[in-house]
Amino acid sequence: MVRKYIRKTEKSSYTEDDVQNAIEKIRMKEWTYETASNLTSIPIGTLASRISRKSNQQVGRPTALKKTEEKHLVDLIITLQDYGELSTIDDVLKYAIEFVNIMDLKSRFKNGEPTRDWYYGFVTRWKDKLKIMNSSKIEKVRADVTISTIDGWFAKLHSVLSKLDLFNKPQQLFNCDESGFRDDPGKKKVVVSRNTKYANK
Repeated sequence: MVRKYIRKTEKSSYTEDDVQNAIEKIRMKEWTYETASNLTSIPIGTLASRISRKSNQQVGRPTALKKTEEKHLVDLIITLQDYGELSTIDDVLKYAIEFVNIMDLKSRFKNGEPTRDWYYGFVTRWKDKLKIMNSSKIEKVRADVTISTIDGWFAKLHSVLSKLDLFNKPQQLFNCDESGFRDDPGKKKVVVSRNTKYANK
């Protein structure tokens, strides 16, 4: 008689995104360990171990997007920031949804597109490249400006003009009067490059 194999341990009912999302919420003090465990079915011991050891071990199913695919989104966020455009959580989700639609990857997501749970996991997975900050008031940034900051700005300007071949095209350069803009539209959490000091537009 053939003996039937009986699995001794149950298969994980949670994904790596679930784990990363829970870890992020615990670190942000939005959840306690107990709350996270109750809502996600992830053992408290697993959460504590992952946070204390900062383990990269994968559990459950693999993430919806491969690392190489997520890298495109990371590069986009950083490139937009270089041009003065900061990305909020809604922006990042919009980029991800558009990417998924273009690459026809809807089947990888439960509801056909990335969700906020995916976003929290994404930011945590790329914490060596990205971080979340509150946008800064322009007055504070001005008060902390140094000579090196100014030199850095002109270096960035030179880089952009060179990249876009605009040195000999003055008709394509415009001056913007900032007096008509609100310099504090309300603090928002934005996703920026890891080495960012100030998050302001």
